[in-house]
Amino acid sequence: MRHTTARLLAGCVLVTAFAATAAPRPVTTPLQDAALFISPCGKPYRSQPGEPYPVVAWFKAVDVNRDGKIDKPEFEAEARDFFSTLDRNGDGVVTDQEISYYEHSMVPEITAGIVPSALHDGQAHLIQVQMGGGGGGGGGHGGGGGGGESSPSTAKTPERDLPRQGAATYGLLNDAEPVRSADRQLSGRITLDDFIKRADHNFDRLDYDKTGYLTLDGLPRTPAQKLAEPMRRTKA
Repeated sequence: MRHTTARLLAGCVLVTAFAATAAPRPVTTPLQDAALFISPCGKPYRSQPGEPYPVVAWFKAVDVNRDGKIDKPEFEAEARDFFSTLDRNGDGVVTDQEISYYEHSMVPEITAGIVPSALHDGQAHLIQVQMGGGGGGGGGHGGGGGGGESSPSTAKTPERDLPRQGAATYGLLNDAEPVRSADRQLSGRITLDDFIKRADHNFDRLDYDKTGYLTLDGLPRTPAQKLAEPMRRTKA
């Protein structure tokens, strides 16, 4: 009886170890339901049932030269293009009102579960999840940031253990509101220069090995991506 119990326990340990070391499913796996991915600059990408998680669509869109890599100029190009979308009146500045439109009309998912902080110019600002200032890094790798200091309670906490809210649930970085994160002066006004500087900062946070480019397989998985259910096979 004792030997049988020992064998059962050993089997459980092996199964647990295998599960812990099993490779994650391919990023191109078709999913059962529609899904949302929010790019580092805040642009939403949505998939339909039966399509892969939309980080795949984002990567294909940004990798303009189709070399399987996203370099910094390509990363900046997406941010520049999305800035023109956010700047609805074309005056070269994304205002607090335009940011509010982004949050409530373009990607309303990001405001779910975020507590409004003090009002500024009549608009509710959102509390950002910050690590080292600008929102931290993603995928369990550290990440610096600008625009402030982390609180003593989170300064030594690995980012993978920090709670995620807002856009961070659907993004590569722990950033609750990636558009507002470009407003480092908290003025409710973002210029293209602000937006590109933020894009450069985010690229550096994702380029962990400092290769100068990002690959699809090398990106961290978003929380929503990890929870997405793969497409179920139907019997013929």
